[in-house]
This record gives sequence, C-alpha cells and structure tokens, in this order.
Amino acid sequence: AMEEEWTIEWSEHNKIYYDAKEELEQKKYLHAFRDFSRAIDILMTGLHSYRKEMVHQARWKKGPPSASQDE
Repeated sequence: AMEEEWTIEWSEHNKIYYDAKEELEQKKYLHAFRDFSRAIDILMTGLHSYRKEMVHQARWKKGPPSASQDE
C-alpha cells in the first residue's frame, strides 16, 4: 500500500488496528474482530481507489502514478 502510494486514511487505520490488537489481548474477541474488519475495509477502500486510477490511466495511455512524475 505504501510502496504504491494508495490513498488510505492511515491515522484512522492505525487507531482502529491498535484498538483491535488491544481488544484481542483483553480477550474481547467480538470487538477485536469488528475492528480488524474495519481496518481491512479501510485498506480495501484504498486498493479500490488505486485500481480505479490505474484503469483510468490505462485508458488514457498514461503510466502508473509514481513519485518521479511529481518532480
């Protein structure tokens, strides 16, 4: 995700992920499962957005987004 520069709300993802880890340690399995699922959903939303951009660029015959193009 980071290498390909997906658009992800990292602060929200990290908070939910660490909350889930804490809940797992406290054996609050239902809450941990819910929060891990939410963290995965945030990643998948970023992946969907990235793939959508890749398809758009392929249609317009542009390369994938990269840091070198921004310079």
